Amino acid sequence: MKSKTLSSHTSPRVWPPGEYCIYQYGRQCPSGFKSGYITWLDTKQFPSNNKIEGSVPRGNYTQNTTTIFFCCRSDGSAENYIELPTTSPFYLLRYGKLCQKVKGMTPSSQYFHFNEDIDPRYPSTEKSADMIDGISKYGSPHPFVDKSKYEKGIMLFYCYYDISDSLRGFRVTVDETG
Repeated sequence: MKSKTLSSHTSPRVWPPGEYCIYQYGRQCPSGFKSGYITWLDTKQFPSNNKIEGSVPRGNYTQNTTTIFFCCRSDGSAENYIELPTTSPFYLLRYGKLCQKVKGMTPSSQYFHFNEDIDPRYPSTEKSADMIDGISKYGSPHPFVDKSKYEKGIMLFYCYYDISDSLRGFRVTVDETG
């Protein structure tokens, strides 16, 4: 997540079609995106270390749960290159099983693991594991998650984009012949 707001001349005015998600800021998603969310039970630590600082995505942040909203689109293929600004590295969240290809950038797939407490009010079944107080933990569309890798919690996949080696610059040698 970027920590500073970019002016309109450096961020895309229109996001290109593709298969990716971004964090939702404000009440609405940019044109072409649909809003979704993911909720998880926070790990209970005493005293609680939960706090909110700085710029955070739209969400509900409580002592017991965290809900983050995302803007996702799937109106193109992750295999087709899209054009975004390439002046510095950035992140996109994976919507499917692949990182969206971005012209001039090299992606690497990474993830956050959010540890989750087991809620003693519900039996440990797959169905109850996807609900909190009778409400689904996953509001589609949302970024790709994997719930099977860890005993508790979810893995939220994202893609880190770095400038392709071919665009990093080059050396020019000038000799006496010009």
